[in-house]
Amino acid sequence: MNALIVLGGQKPSSGLLQELAKRASLVLCADSGLEAALEGGIRPDAVIGDMDSVSDHLLNRYASENGKVLRLPREKDDTDGVAVLDYAIGLGVKQITLTGALGGRLDHALANCMLLVRAANRGLSACIEEDGQHIELLRGCRKIEGHSGQTFSLLSLGAAHVASLEGAHYPLCDYAMRSDYPIGISNLFETSCIRVEVDAGDVLFFQIK
Repeated sequence: MNALIVLGGQKPSSGLLQELAKRASLVLCADSGLEAALEGGIRPDAVIGDMDSVSDHLLNRYASENGKVLRLPREKDDTDGVAVLDYAIGLGVKQITLTGALGGRLDHALANCMLLVRAANRGLSACIEEDGQHIELLRGCRKIEGHSGQTFSLLSLGAAHVASLEGAHYPLCDYAMRSDYPIGISNLFETSCIRVEVDAGDVLFFQIK
């Protein structure tokens, strides 16, 4: 089962939301992600969060139309994003797409990128899709499609080891990445596909659309 999670960051376009929702069997919103979903013509299966950023009017309208609202306490350890992700995992979801993850506060954007790590640690495939970029966590060997000249970046979360990066303008081989030296920023596809092998640690992959 595939799930789309709409977070409360910068609103994705209606076109992107509708495209992502078509691929998903379940649509969940975190707090004010409800506003983005409804504006995009998407009716979510549930909205989860402490509801500190979604309007009461919108929330009440959604609830009055038999929408499922799971309200969390405002003082809690988990972010709304963590709560929605864990809810999806509890439903047996195996693949998750996050949107509305970026923009606004930088700490929230970073926390949302960390959801990719949480998903991977639980055996799920997850990515972030925004109007301007695609983000995923790399572990092991991956082939990623793009087009010649397309920009991408690799940023390690702590220490990581890249056994190889092929098909890129700036290749890597047997390279120890560190979070204090962003060597992987602003690389380019040389052809329509790159091959990345990360044999230790976690690397975030950013593909600029």
